[in-house]
Amino acid sequence: MIIVTTKTEPQQKLHPLVARVVDEFRDVFPDKLPNTLPPPRGIEFDLTMKPDARPQHRPPFRLSKVEAGSLDTFVDDLLQKGWIELSNRDWVSNIFGVPKRSDDGQMLSLREWLRTATPDTPI
Repeated sequence: MIIVTTKTEPQQKLHPLVARVVDEFRDVFPDKLPNTLPPPRGIEFDLTMKPDARPQHRPPFRLSKVEAGSLDTFVDDLLQKGWIELSNRDWVSNIFGVPKRSDDGQMLSLREWLRTATPDTPI
């Protein structure tokens, strides 16, 4: 089996309308996010579960060595920043990598089961 990959430079050019908004609010859009959590806000997040909701026990996704290494790097970075913490709770969500042009994996949360375990909230 042969896998061919090509590297391309990420596109940095913004749509003119987006660029105008970013320029107008330059102080709101930092070049790099800080390595700390934002300050506490006056509103706390609360998740109401349906009365019959139960944790779903699923095995972790199978990963190649490259994917596992990318996941370890990603998780270690978030642990170091304090954005996540280790937990032994029953309610967890698997994550998986989505390849990006920079060969990193952007980790996304698998939330379909959460949508079925929480009541619908009208907008």
